[in-house]
Amino acid sequence: MPTLRVILATPPGFNPGMLVCDAMARAWVSHAGLAGSASFHRLFGCDPGRRGGAEAYREGGEPGIAFEPLESPEQLAGATPLYWGDFLHMRQYHLALERLFPEQADRIEPLLLLSDSGAAVLERAVSFGTTLVFNSAADLMRPYGRNLERFVAGARRVLVRDMASAAQLAALHPAGGPYLGLDAAQLLTLEDDLSEVVGDGQAPEPPGPSGATLLFLGRSLQNDDLFRALGRLKARLGLDYHWLPWGDRRAFPRMPDGVPDLAAAPEQPLASLAGLLHAVNRARLVVTDTYHLAVISWSLGVPAVTLVSGVAPGRPDVSRGSAMAPLDKRLVFHQQHGLHAFLLDESAMADPDHVDARIDNMAELIEDGITSWHLQQVRARARWCEAELVRAVAEGVR
Repeated sequence: MPTLRVILATPPGFNPGMLVCDAMARAWVSHAGLAGSASFHRLFGCDPGRRGGAEAYREGGEPGIAFEPLESPEQLAGATPLYWGDFLHMRQYHLALERLFPEQADRIEPLLLLSDSGAAVLERAVSFGTTLVFNSAADLMRPYGRNLERFVAGARRVLVRDMASAAQLAALHPAGGPYLGLDAAQLLTLEDDLSEVVGDGQAPEPPGPSGATLLFLGRSLQNDDLFRALGRLKARLGLDYHWLPWGDRRAFPRMPDGVPDLAAAPEQPLASLAGLLHAVNRARLVVTDTYHLAVISWSLGVPAVTLVSGVAPGRPDVSRGSAMAPLDKRLVFHQQHGLHAFLLDESAMADPDHVDARIDNMAELIEDGITSWHLQQVRARARWCEAELVRAVAEGVR
């Protein structure tokens, strides 16, 4: 049985989307029969001031993954590195880590791209669910680009979550692939019981009643066009919004304190991960501007309307990347899965007649069964991804 080092990108703050990705890593390790040989790692603790040692997910009963700090490539000797989820290999993520931990900058690429490791470690490495969507030619022209190319060419298997990243890898290493996988959170489609994923325990009551429309805004600038579009959605579809407390301000700095004129406030100030997932699972519709909430909603068979109302000019953005080379990951996700009818951007929201037409189209698509169709497509892809990961890990230890 291989020794498996699962490397995660859990961010500061309470970010349920990222926590679901982590929970799916634990679920996959269990399904693959590797729980006895797997350990879970982060480069740094959840908060810069709380590093080192084994840590639980979060105080308060979130799924109990104990983390060990990944401090040196030597920890990967003789083991299979499994990079799991989100931005681990992407230049923008590496730059963000350098800003947070400048004294550790020289070990980021050796750990996340194995730039100083030999072929024996590299050829066992597996990566699943990451994205390179914010990389530009300017990034790839730097030494980072050469290190990324070496990683992709030497690794056992790399399955990224989106088509833009897969195309980038195909350009770097044309003889490899296929590279397109799924977002790690989309493995939720294979789970029959959410309790096994999130470890309910004594989970508080989910926010919002069964069949509610859940609203969360945390990634966009709130403006009049956005609130008018929300009002038109509410009136045209007969919605009754309930605010979903999807995260805290460390993870979502632009999150408003609810939307009093539109959405009922939750009874609890911050729900648990279990409570949030159960709320989404029993909802009628989710309305959000947040990538992972939309992905998770569709993966649970609940349609989501995704709003994109802009970002502060000139600043790096977690949804669009560098201000000099922006590419919105929400747009990429919706286009990749044929769901772009459910994405409302700034230009659409500024035109009331266009909003009405788009809303009517969304309603027709939901009635025609787009949710079930999408779920079937993603479930089939998720089964393929799980099998590919099992095969890659097994091949790496022969």
